[in-house]
Order: sequence, then structure tokens, then C-alpha cells
Amino acid sequence: MATRAFPPGNARGAEVFQALLQKSRDGMYDEAFFDLVEQYRQMYPLSEKTSLFLAFCAMSEGYFDIAMEQVREAEKKRRMSLPVWEILIACCSRRGDVREAVVYSGMARCFYQRPMHLSLSHDELEQFLSVLSRAMSAPLYAPLLTARAVWADGVLSYRAGSFAGEFLPTLFYSEEWPYWAGAYISEEPLNEKGWLLERMKDDPEFAANQGAEFVFDLMRAKKVQEITFSAGKDTWLLPVAGLSAGQEAEFAGAMQAGSVPLAYKSFSFFRVDKEIKISSKEPWILGQPIRLGHSPRRHRLVLNILVDALSWGEIKREGYRAVPNLMQFFSSGIIFDNHYAAAEYTYPSLAAMETGLYMHRLQVFDNCFGGEIDSGIKTLSEGAAELGYYCVNVMGASEGVYNGVTRGFHRLIVNPNHLSSAEAVERAIRQIEAFDECDQYVFLHFSDTHTRSILMDALPLATQTHLPLEERLLGAEGEKTSVFLSERAIYSHANREGIRRVDRILGEFFSYLESRFAPEEYVVHLYSDHGVPVYEKEPYPTSENQACAALMLRGAGIPKIGRCAELVSGLDFYPIVAHSLGFSPSASIDGNLPKVLGGKEREYVVSSTQFPGQPYRVSIRTKLHECRMESVFPVTPEGTVNLAGAAIEIYTREGHEQVEDEELYRYFLSLLDDHTRSFNTEGHEWPEHFMEKVKESWHA
Repeated sequence: MATRAFPPGNARGAEVFQALLQKSRDGMYDEAFFDLVEQYRQMYPLSEKTSLFLAFCAMSEGYFDIAMEQVREAEKKRRMSLPVWEILIACCSRRGDVREAVVYSGMARCFYQRPMHLSLSHDELEQFLSVLSRAMSAPLYAPLLTARAVWADGVLSYRAGSFAGEFLPTLFYSEEWPYWAGAYISEEPLNEKGWLLERMKDDPEFAANQGAEFVFDLMRAKKVQEITFSAGKDTWLLPVAGLSAGQEAEFAGAMQAGSVPLAYKSFSFFRVDKEIKISSKEPWILGQPIRLGHSPRRHRLVLNILVDALSWGEIKREGYRAVPNLMQFFSSGIIFDNHYAAAEYTYPSLAAMETGLYMHRLQVFDNCFGGEIDSGIKTLSEGAAELGYYCVNVMGASEGVYNGVTRGFHRLIVNPNHLSSAEAVERAIRQIEAFDECDQYVFLHFSDTHTRSILMDALPLATQTHLPLEERLLGAEGEKTSVFLSERAIYSHANREGIRRVDRILGEFFSYLESRFAPEEYVVHLYSDHGVPVYEKEPYPTSENQACAALMLRGAGIPKIGRCAELVSGLDFYPIVAHSLGFSPSASIDGNLPKVLGGKEREYVVSSTQFPGQPYRVSIRTKLHECRMESVFPVTPEGTVNLAGAAIEIYTREGHEQVEDEELYRYFLSLLDDHTRSFNTEGHEWPEHFMEKVKESWHA
């Protein structure tokens, strides 16, 4: 019996949960209720439900402060939850915390179709429309929005939109220098992109079509009209953007006074080493000033290159022939042959790598839910910024902006999908040379190797011209997402074209880096967030080709080892980069510094999928074996799942042959139970309309 089943839940736990549901419906918060709550807490210490039952009781008795304390504890464990949001809406409304009431009401309406009942003045509504838009929109592709809230003629409506030409609001915390979304220009006319941005930013079709790959420039900034900036003994760069076509800025101070034309809704940089007054007839945007200077405690350059969907499993299978430049450059560093992504697609995988946390702990698993990560989590870019690095994303898709995963970057140059390695490298070189008087933390993300359905994206030119028409027609079947693409010549050819292109372009880039920097001056981390399914006869989201992803390092402090067989998780990217930067990660992260860098060797790695509406799938790999589990029941919108009866199979990693071994099964079952305990519901689900009944007893 090679396929086993995950055991059913605790029968007594189910009885206690049902009893607590009934008492909550009836408003019977007696001694027996508290005894049941304690039993449940002891059986399920990681569950949010204990705190929620206590919050129901407090709401019924009118103890709103206690209810708030309990629901905040529940929210830490389950950010996306209708019971959590119902209590928070009621408590925040009662306390007069209008902003949070608006946020949670918007989320509840968007994800649970809960009607919004908020008593707001016209001024309050205008003030919080942007926040409501954030709460109700998917978190991808800032500054675009899937649900821009619009108040017109006494009616509140929602449509696709953007924050282009505006500051991006956060949901729960204020920022001294919030992101402002302008148009990215290089050596281009000053006003044309700003004109286009202004013309298209409120067009729902512009946002619905993901901005037609318009390139946005997100920078931490403030809106001003006149400033006096004192440079002190330092030299600074001041980013400045105009808010109208033809706008000019007046410069005066310890220098000859004069005026300069500003780029319309785009940034230009001005070098300042004296006290200076800058003014204009109209308001303008001041980017966060950049102090020039190096420190011996920093590297001149820390470079993170995310090559999206570069399957290292397939690279290894082909004997590394497709990536000669990568192998040559990183052979003087470390090439991890056994690096496995924590998640199956970019949105949760990027978040895991930038924080070192599993997606169920971080609660970033659904690219439709736009919540923010906890403010106490230090992201990699925040760690770099705290050390004094100038942090710039020269190319990316902005998946980490709304959720806070990339909030440490001072500047992000972003567009949704077409992330070209050639353009990314050119931007990186310009960035390195323009800001060579400060220590830089530079991120570039490109997607040449990310194969998508031909129903969505154009194929590489060589694939179009070399494959017969029959292959094109075969490939036109209705796949919807890249995670589940089939093994077809049209997709494997496209993927190999992307790999070869990336390797060629990076080879030239690496030669540039070697000629510009001394070995001790820079560090390069090249990595991927997941692999591809197009080489699998039966695509499985955590298979070898989909989970085994590129990870390689070279530069200051990196030993010259070459290929390394040590097991490494995508979560380990966080402590690896922290090690390069020189800060100590929190002991609470899930990431681990590899032994080859002075840390501890992992016993196993976990790759999983936790997408709502689909089965929960997980693979746990040791040196010799892989254990797969797939749930019978789908993942809920909250990110939880009932694992009763989930199919468990164990394979050898070499040869992928199924294994029947009782001791091995017990070992993996223990790991699976430990990993999933916080989100395995055992079938304890909130019944439909339950909250409507419970709220009847809440104190007015």
C-alpha cells in the first residue's frame, strides 16, 4: 500500500468545536463555555478560534476592550477571516477608528460579499477612498488597482484604476516618505510620458490591461512647493518631479540663482553640496534625499538578480549545457544544486525569500488578498536600508509593494509582466555608474525564462519561426496559468530560448562587474523563485522541475566552492543575504544559514502550494527521499484546509521510485503534522450564516 492517508482529526476536538458553535449561537457564555474554550485551547494552541470564541463572549457582554485584545490575537494567526473582520469592524467603529473600520469593511465586502454599513461624513469618505481602494484590490502590480472606489452623484462605485501620479496609501501605518507613483523615463522627452500617464491613469481599461506594460517609477517622496535643504558637510542627490507640463523649479542659495525645467510626473536628480532653496509656482514632488558616501562596513554593491522560473532541476538534467556563463562566473563562488522554492509561484515565493518566513506564517499565499505583512517583520531591503545602502529595484513586477514585502526600497522601477533581461542589465549598469558614490543594494527581476500559455504571451521569435504550425495549434489548448502548463515542444523550446538569452546577457554583465569592481567590493546573489512544469509528463506544482530553482552566490565573504549539494530552501535566501549585508536575522524566521556559509545543515526542505480553491500540495525532501501530500479538500479563502484523508506518497529522489517503509512514513508524517498544524482545520469550519446569528447577541 504505497499511498497512505493523513489521519483524521481529533474526535473530541470536533465535539468541543461544535459545542462552542452552539453556545455562541445561543449566547450562552456560562462556566461550561469557558471550560470548553480551555479544552479547545489545549488541543489546538495554534488556532485562532480560541481567541475568537472569547471575543464573541466579550462582544455579547459589552467588554469591547477585551474583545479587541482577543481579536488582535486571532488576527495574528489568521489575517483573512470574516469573524475576525466582523469583530474588528464593530470595535473600530465604536472606538471611532474610522480608517481601520473602512479597511476591514472593504476587505469583508470584497472577499465575503458582506454589505458595508459605515456612517461616514462626505469629508471622511473622500479622505478614505484611496484606503478603501487598497483594501478591496488585489495586491499585484502597484500602482494599478482592481477596484478603485469612486464617489460620484451620491453613489459609491468600484472600477479598475490606478494610483498613477499619486501617493500610494498603506492600510494600517503611516509613512514619513510614502511611495509616489510617477512615469519612468531615461533619456527621453521631459513631458511625453507624464502626458500619457495623466491621460490614462483613470481609464479602467488601462488598469484592466495591466497598464499595457507602462513603466512606473515608485519612489519614497513628499509633495512640497518650497524647501530649504541644508547639505551640511555632505553631498546629496535630490530627486525632483514636476506635477504639470512645462513646470520650472527655482534654485537659490550659496550659488548662482536660476531655474530648471522639471520632468512632468517623472524624476530628475540634482546634486547638492550647499544649502539651497528650491521653489516653484506650483507644488512638486521631492524624492527622499540620497546621501553620497561609502562606508568600510558596507560593500560598494550588493546585487540580487531574480531570474524568474529558472528551473535548476532541468538545468542539471541537461548537464548545465544551457548556462555556461553562469557556471563559469559562479564556479568562483557557490552554486547550490539542491535549492528548493518554498512556494510554486512568484507572489508567495518572493515574499518568503524577502522575509525568511513560510507563507502560512507570513500569510502571503493568495494574490487576490491585499493585506500587509506585520510591521514588525524586517524585510531584506529594510535591513539593507538601515545599514545605509541606497536600495533600488531597477526592474520588477511590484508584487511586493502593496503587501510591504519590498518596503525597504527607496525606488522601484516596475511594470507587470514584460521584464526583459537585456533592459534590466542596461538599467543596472546605468544605476551602478550613476550612483557610484554611494553603497548600493540593487535588485533586478526578469522573466525571459518564465514560460506562459500562448493564449497570454507572445512566443520568442526563434520559437515562432522554427516550430511547425502543428505545434502552435497543439499549444493553443486552454491552459490558464503557467503553473499547470503541459510538456509540449512549443513551451520547452520557448523556455530554452529564454535560458540561453539570459545566460548570454548575464555573461556580458558579469564581465562588466569583474572589470569595474575588486573582488572584495561586491556580492552577487542570483536566484529563482520557482521552476517550470513544461518538462514534466505529469505537471505537479512541487515536482523536481517546478520546485528546484537556481541559487548561486559570488563575491566578498563567499567561499570559492563551486557546485554544492547541500539542501537549501528558498527561505534561506534571507539569512544568506543578511550574512552578506552584515546584519543578524531574527531568531524567529524559518530560514537557515547554510552550513557552507558557517550555519547549520538542513535535514529537509519544504515546498508547498496553498492557493484557495485548489488542493493543498506539499513536498518534503531529505537527501534521499521526497514525501508528497495532496489534500482531498480545497484550501479555503483563509488559507486553511482540512487534511483528513490527504494522500501521502514517498519516493526516492534518485529515480523517483515509490517507497513503502513504515518507519519512513512515521518520520514524514511527523514532519507533515508539524508543518501544517497551524492551518489544518480538521474540518472545524465556520458554518454559513454563523456570524449573522452570533452578532444578534452582541452588545449595541
